[in-house]
Amino acid sequence: MHRALYIAEILHLISCHTDNGSLTSLALTCRAFEGPALDALWRNLPSIEPFIRCLPKNLWGFNHWGELILLKPIDTDNWTTFRKYASRVRSITQSQDPSPIIEHLRILMLSYPYPSLSMFPNLRSLTWNAGHTHLAIEFLRMAFVPSLVSLDLRITSISPALMSILSTLGTTCPNLTSFRPQVENPTMNHDIAPFITQTICQLRHLCALSVCQLEDQGMVHITQLKSLKILWLYIEPSLLRRMGLPPQSLGFEHLDLLGLQGRRLDHMTDFLRSLRTIRSKHVTAVFSSTFFAQRSNSVSRFCAMLQERCDNDTLEAITLCERLYNNFDNITAQPSDFAPLRLLRNLTHFDVEAGCTISISDDELCELVNAWPKLKTFKLSCYHDRRQYYAAYLPWTN
Repeated sequence: MHRALYIAEILHLISCHTDNGSLTSLALTCRAFEGPALDALWRNLPSIEPFIRCLPKNLWGFNHWGELILLKPIDTDNWTTFRKYASRVRSITQSQDPSPIIEHLRILMLSYPYPSLSMFPNLRSLTWNAGHTHLAIEFLRMAFVPSLVSLDLRITSISPALMSILSTLGTTCPNLTSFRPQVENPTMNHDIAPFITQTICQLRHLCALSVCQLEDQGMVHITQLKSLKILWLYIEPSLLRRMGLPPQSLGFEHLDLLGLQGRRLDHMTDFLRSLRTIRSKHVTAVFSSTFFAQRSNSVSRFCAMLQERCDNDTLEAITLCERLYNNFDNITAQPSDFAPLRLLRNLTHFDVEAGCTISISDDELCELVNAWPKLKTFKLSCYHDRRQYYAAYLPWTN
């Protein structure tokens, strides 16, 4: 073997630049390549399926009722193989439907004979974007380890077991810096909020958080986190009605990005009004309702409150976005609606292309842009006459 291959860094670089289809062959080449090749092969898993495939197929079978069972205990040699691979895993991303192997996974997790923390001792990132979260409880319990720093969890349904392990995240994963619990059905927000709140109140190193609903103590905690730089909040009327904190008692002082998402832009305006101040470089508002569900002055009210609550010297970027954007079914704005924002002298990014349509003259456009001497990105959607559209493309409506 060439002397250069005795250098661990070179073996590591070769393995990192080898495609996944060849890494298995590279690991079998010689002992020198086995470790680096397996590290590269198992570092970032696109699904949980490899954990099932690394064990012999003859372990699995079915009983008389068609239920999946273990035909014999998993012996020490098989567990040694499993742990050799699992210990190399740094990230797991589950996006596909896991139902074909979910029962295999549950049995495997329940059969593990060693301390739970030793199953994925080096796991740093877990993304579960698939359904059946409530059926993956055993896996999640084993994957919530102290080394985890990023958790993206799609919650399609809730169960007592799921809410229980969510409430322990603050102690099982104290080093989380990025946390995104995606509650798919907004009607579940009220039930799950106390458990998410308890977890977040125990996390001291959060840098990025995306959350649907928090109780008051959770809101107080995130406003006090100096490490928090990216915050996404889902705003709905029940959040504003439920908050028992004194008006304007909370403020965000250290953010790079404040993202607000909800059904109506007016709800976000009301939320901004409830805050004391916002020091954020970027503010984004994503709303879901159509032209017919918005007030005629929604954009004007939002811009006025944004200027009033935000630090004029800190704010550099503004984005408005309708989540189901349609050029011909969107809220309209007037050039005067953006007048309060002219005081933002450090604005470099202004994007309302997917948030509203506007009828604006060349002089009005120049006046608006000239107010921001540092502007680098400007996106504006021009007004589309709905009557002309329907006359051209839907003649039977006349």
